[in-house]
Amino acid sequence: MNMIEHIDHAGLRALRDFWLKLKGDRIAPSRSDFSPADLKPWLGNIILINIEANPPRYYVRVAGSNITHDLGQEFSGKYYDQFLDRDVYEAIAEDFKKFTSAGKPFYYQGAFIEAPRRVRDYFRLVLPFSSDGESIDMVMIGLYLHRNDHFPIDANNLCRAMSSNEKIPAPLV
Repeated sequence: MNMIEHIDHAGLRALRDFWLKLKGDRIAPSRSDFSPADLKPWLGNIILINIEANPPRYYVRVAGSNITHDLGQEFSGKYYDQFLDRDVYEAIAEDFKKFTSAGKPFYYQGAFIEAPRRVRDYFRLVLPFSSDGESIDMVMIGLYLHRNDHFPIDANNLCRAMSSNEKIPAPLV
């Protein structure tokens, strides 16, 4: 358990600050508040996910090029349940329920062992968005993976590790 009191990753701190500026005094900004050009500093390291309510499903609108390269597959245009093992999907779905009900950003950092001598460090910031000003229907995930080799990272292993860590709300100031 890592008690994080601030965002250690400079890129994610800047992304959080961008989100706060968009948010203003609302519960969350809307997707219409920014253009892809606004995301240029983070474009390779973000995932935009639509959250569908009934039944709950999670659609990857876009996954950044650094993420798809590190994970060795393209996720854009797919639902999470199409590329994750069922047990991993269920854990991630629980995380998404927490994100949508809390309506605030969450920051995580951690490491997981994928194979002997393959330790992966990650930094992740989850930012909520709302098209109606009331419910969270999209999240933006800033994800930076630090690798010590050139082997692709298994998406199931990464998601399993991230869903098992304690979620600590990111500080907003």
